[in-house]
Amino acid sequence: MLVIHAEHRKKIGTKNSRKLRRQNKCPGVIYGKQQPNITIIINQNIISNIQRTNDFYKKTIEIIINNNQRYITKICHIQYHPFKKTITHIDFLYQM
Repeated sequence: MLVIHAEHRKKIGTKNSRKLRRQNKCPGVIYGKQQPNITIIINQNIISNIQRTNDFYKKTIEIIINNNQRYITKICHIQYHPFKKTITHIDFLYQM
């Protein structure tokens, strides 16, 4: 199981997402059936390093938000920049 440390994201929208990307951070969301959506911020360097591991897209990922909330997830969808091939947004799905 992979572990990712993230921050809770309070401001949402395109303008705020672009600001995050300029700061080398990646916006994301955790969602699932009958669960509240949680918007998060992940450091781009962490995502890039973890992405290089084997079976990144298949593994279960534990996301720790602000060092106190833990969520067991799997990757649902990843959006990439068309030229730079960096991750611009990532969606996680709750695992029960």
